[in-house]
Amino acid sequence: MNDKGEEKLDERNLTTLAGLLRIRHSIDDEIATLIGRPPTSGGIGEVVAASIFDIALTPSGVTPGYDGLFASGPLAGMTVNVKAYAERAYGLDIGPLTNTRQTRSRACSTLRISPSP
Repeated sequence: MNDKGEEKLDERNLTTLAGLLRIRHSIDDEIATLIGRPPTSGGIGEVVAASIFDIALTPSGVTPGYDGLFASGPLAGMTVNVKAYAERAYGLDIGPLTNTRQTRSRACSTLRISPSP
């Protein structure tokens, strides 16, 4: 925001922003290569959830209604829809194993994992 309260950038700040975006795109490219999915909160959340909860993700990542199937444990064979939100969070909260597990960590933002019927 400039001194007039407008959301405009001067040339110096535009140049700084361009440099930061180049770095961000480079990091996003590395993340995409590492996880094999788009480097969005959702794509990262799906891969993290799959690793923690033994979820077999759908190959495309765009299957309507679910992102994968639990591969083992009491929910084996059930579909799951993973939601990850980009917010800064700390700690780890895992709710009771009913319909929803919620995990929150500094590294992976918020993951809400709900077994689908």
